[in-house]
Amino acid sequence: YVSEAILSEWRQRVYNETAEEATSALAAATKEAGPLGSDYFDFYDGESPYEESFEEHFDETYTIDLIRTIFRHSPPYRLLDCGSANGLTLQRFARKKVDAWGIEYSPYIYRVQRSPPRPFHYKRADATR
Repeated sequence: YVSEAILSEWRQRVYNETAEEATSALAAATKEAGPLGSDYFDFYDGESPYEESFEEHFDETYTIDLIRTIFRHSPPYRLLDCGSANGLTLQRFARKKVDAWGIEYSPYIYRVQRSPPRPFHYKRADATR
């Protein structure tokens, strides 16, 4: 029992130290870069315009293959993309016969987006509600 109590106390101390370090690091990064602002959406990877970095970092075929492997579903099916930004994912999924729906909560995206992606299902919403 004593060794269990000591281990429990040690685990709690390690957890607290790790959580404190992570909180400090996050606070420092947020202070330096600001909360998700225009630079996040304009330069998604920190270097290239959003559309260019999207082409490099997003692969709808890979995502469809993951869904097929994990859930055993192949297109056509319906998919919700929470945080769909400007809707590029919706367009790419549509090419693969996926009925993709997107929600985005960022006011910044709505200010800079010329028009909602059409004919895709796209709505401003908070996925937590």
